[in-house]
Amino acid sequence: MFPPENLTSEIQNYNDVMLTWEQPSGTDMTRDLLGYKIYKDGLEITEINDPAILTYTDAILPAGIYEYSITALFHVGESCPSNIETVTLVLPVPQNPEASTQYANILISWDELADRSFSHYKVYRNLLMIADDIMENSYIDLDVPNGNYSYNVRSVYSGGYQSALSTDAVIEHIQTNIDEIIVPVKTELTGNYPNPFNPTTTISFSTKEAGYVSINIYNMKGQLVKTLVNKQLDAAYYDIVWNGKDNSDKSVSSGIYFYKMKSNNYTATKKMILMK
Repeated sequence: MFPPENLTSEIQNYNDVMLTWEQPSGTDMTRDLLGYKIYKDGLEITEINDPAILTYTDAILPAGIYEYSITALFHVGESCPSNIETVTLVLPVPQNPEASTQYANILISWDELADRSFSHYKVYRNLLMIADDIMENSYIDLDVPNGNYSYNVRSVYSGGYQSALSTDAVIEHIQTNIDEIIVPVKTELTGNYPNPFNPTTTISFSTKEAGYVSINIYNMKGQLVKTLVNKQLDAAYYDIVWNGKDNSDKSVSSGIYFYKMKSNNYTATKKMILMK
């Protein structure tokens, strides 16, 4: 009894493994062949009872090294295994973490991940976790004493699987007087913290030059909920608190909201979650 031939693999969506193979040579598929068994690391993971099916996807796997093989099922029994296909999965790690001082606080930001199985981020200071369930690609570490710090970020995926830690974002933090004029190097809608939140959250942003700034909050239908900023501002760092109320001073319901900043030629939109 001949085994399936030419077992190969393809990694899809970072943590799915799609296997493909060919029917055993010299087999009459309509008479002799019943199906296949698929093995991962020597253990059976599924049985396919249709000999015409020549693909299988092992979905949403944690990072690791896996060895796959396939046997063919005949009326008279099971074949020997196919060739072994070795697959190495590495879950995407947050990229380009940066840390910067904002008065008594430290702002940590990184490149946003776009992946269907992404769940949230974890943030670490000096290898100790300081924040979990972070949905945005930034975090504000509040009221940090002067000193040298190293920050890392980890991404978490469906099923609780985690990436490795990001590279270090190292900073020598010296608290600055809030009354001192600090001109940002860029205009940016940094993010909000906490997120998810109840009942208030702080939105941080910066403007590198004086100009007209608006920050509005919208619901999932795109309807305006609250105008937080609508005026001329100087070049500076800013924090503004939203108390979860609309323009009529009524508390809004739990759900996903979007906040949009416009300033000169800059426009950005981010997401936040109100959980009651």
